[in-house]
Amino acid sequence: MKKLYFSLILLCWFLAAHAQVTINAYVQDKFSGYKEGDSVRIYGFVKNPEGQGDFLIKKNDDYKRIPVSKVKASNATLGFWDHLWFYNRAGEVYINGWDDNIRNDMQSDCRDFVQNLQKNQLLFDDAYVLDYLSQLVHKICPTKLNKPRDNYLNVYVMKSNDVQSFSFDNGTIVISTALLAGMKSESELAEALAKEVTNIVLEHNLVNLKHQIRAQRAANFWTGLAAVASTAAAVNSAAKGNDKFTFDDALAVTAATAIISNSIVEGIGAKYTNEQNTAAFNDGHLFVTTEYNKMEHKTPDEFNRIISEVLSYTAWQNFYALNYTESMKLINRLENAGIATEDDYLLKAKIYRTLYNTDESNYEALRCIKTAKGIGIVKLVDLSKEEGLLYLRIGDKVKAKTAFQEYLAGLEELQSKGDDCATEIKWVRNILYKNI
Repeated sequence: MKKLYFSLILLCWFLAAHAQVTINAYVQDKFSGYKEGDSVRIYGFVKNPEGQGDFLIKKNDDYKRIPVSKVKASNATLGFWDHLWFYNRAGEVYINGWDDNIRNDMQSDCRDFVQNLQKNQLLFDDAYVLDYLSQLVHKICPTKLNKPRDNYLNVYVMKSNDVQSFSFDNGTIVISTALLAGMKSESELAEALAKEVTNIVLEHNLVNLKHQIRAQRAANFWTGLAAVASTAAAVNSAAKGNDKFTFDDALAVTAATAIISNSIVEGIGAKYTNEQNTAAFNDGHLFVTTEYNKMEHKTPDEFNRIISEVLSYTAWQNFYALNYTESMKLINRLENAGIATEDDYLLKAKIYRTLYNTDESNYEALRCIKTAKGIGIVKLVDLSKEEGLLYLRIGDKVKAKTAFQEYLAGLEELQSKGDDCATEIKWVRNILYKNI
């Protein structure tokens, strides 16, 4: 009895997981044993060879195609994404099946991909940002996806200075820090996410992978993961010298994410055709203009505050990639919003010192250092180093000595706590001995 009960539970779960969107309709022109006025259930829409369309009904456990003109669909409205799936994918799915084997492979690929990003420190792990993205993507699509198993949308942020996003069939969306930092408002981000939701709903990955040779697809995917592991080994986002980013980070992340773009994206079916890209762009834009704009959303200032850590991280990344102008734009965005921290002002001072050498630029850099020291969230020893270099530049050796002594004391405190500061301590002692 228990076995029977358990089997019924499993059967109910399976049927519920596979239950999909249907539309009620009535016959307006008799066909195949149906007479005018009969009620029928429509399971999907399929384009016919003439370029028009047929509805899909179920009769005697088989799915049959009937001309759209034969029935009148009810006025029941489908949600935006259910409507998109019903008229583009439902018919294909019911006629040719769910392709469970490919979907299972894609599910495993997604898990392996995320685990490799995590292991190699290529995930931007900020609970506040991730919670916001989770809220936003569920506002865009609050219901489960039309898949053979229960899948909902979720978002990961990948450390990358390439502006990119892609998605997996199971609802996982990956966006880069560069893409997120480049967004000026929540509506821009919503449109980028809606574009990926379109790819998921229209199942572009599945469609593409069905046309690939299985062995080649697997080779692309695993070659990409192996390369990510080797190139990302140098990533150390704990940040040397208390900076948010290091030169090693810039090199490793750039190399790893370039490989992700070229190998893994193709391996997961996310190398979309022009037609697929156009559909994703158009439907994503349509969602924002018709649905998202009706919803309550964050102001630009609120949006900047939420993604401030991404803006700061990307600014440091651009600095070490020698993209000084882009780095300064991001820091100014934080400063103008009143949410710049010590790290941000330190970076701004570094940019001024790197790009310019005028009285105006040097004193502006010193102003940034003073502002940073006054914030007091964390103690950044590098502020004193930057201050000392600037005072040496303008010829004020007295203030330079004070700054470098503060820097030395800070380094020695860090070393007492277990940090390896020997090389930097030697450097600052030489500066004090030789120049002051």
